[in-house]
Amino acid sequence: EVDLAPSGAPLAELLVGPTPSCRNHTTYLSGDGEFMAGVWDSTPYHRRPMPYRHFELMYLLRGSVTFVDELAREGTFAAGDIFLVEQHAQCSWESREDVAKIYAIYRPAA
Repeated sequence: EVDLAPSGAPLAELLVGPTPSCRNHTTYLSGDGEFMAGVWDSTPYHRRPMPYRHFELMYLLRGSVTFVDELAREGTFAAGDIFLVEQHAQCSWESREDVAKIYAIYRPAA
């Protein structure tokens, strides 16, 4: 288990409802900043769709989250699931319980 430090919440203008309490621990960050991996958790929240600036592979450790994309396709993932959100995807996020995940983010230089 790692020590998680408070981290930024989603932008206020994207939130539907209260601001969550988020924590993060970056385990790895590449020298060029294009790749990072770590652990993150959050209290429940609902966020409007936003464009992902990166590829993000997520492995849920606790809780569940529902994504809805710009074509109204919906997917719900729960603890034990692993999934990828592709760069430039437009999707919302809704978690109704505390969520924890291991993440790997790749943000290629433009």
